[in-house]
Amino acid sequence: MIRRLLFVLILGGLVIPLSVPAQANGPGSVYSRDHFDNPYSFKDDGCGFTFKVKGHARGYEVIRNVVGSRGQAFLDDNHYRFHEVWTNPANGRKAYVHGHAHFKEVSAQHVKGDLWRFLSVTTGRPFVVRNDRGQVVLADSGRIVEQTLLDTQGDHRPGGELIRSVVLQVQGSYPSHAKDFDFCAMAREVLH
Repeated sequence: MIRRLLFVLILGGLVIPLSVPAQANGPGSVYSRDHFDNPYSFKDDGCGFTFKVKGHARGYEVIRNVVGSRGQAFLDDNHYRFHEVWTNPANGRKAYVHGHAHFKEVSAQHVKGDLWRFLSVTTGRPFVVRNDRGQVVLADSGRIVEQTLLDTQGDHRPGGELIRSVVLQVQGSYPSHAKDFDFCAMAREVLH
């Protein structure tokens, strides 16, 4: 599977656990509604070298129960902003990453068992990378429609295991979703 962008993993990991379940949990009701404002940091060594990531994500998220899912599938509506500084401790080189976008799952279809197919739309500038001289190295912007297959794990909680993701439509420029995009090559370019 193609490596997912760091900020998606971070946002997904920070937002859902901090959401507080709403009172109503029936079909179509709001599962959680939350403003988030979260600093984070970690080391990434998946590209053959280690770099540090220090960032901050903020925004607003609403998670709704999918009608007919019996609490097994949820639709995410997330307005977010984030910024990160990537640092290579071996040489001190830095890269500056930011984004602001609206991610919305617009439909969910039961496939079988705990497998669900989701359709999502992302608009905005979700991923921009600048080198230490301030030059833009990569910039995603516009509108992208994706279909994902997710194993919801049967645990009555948002999220699950991503099985497959397919881009259905792109309006604008999304170089990070190109078939030949190599995240590690880009990270080496800006940090070596």
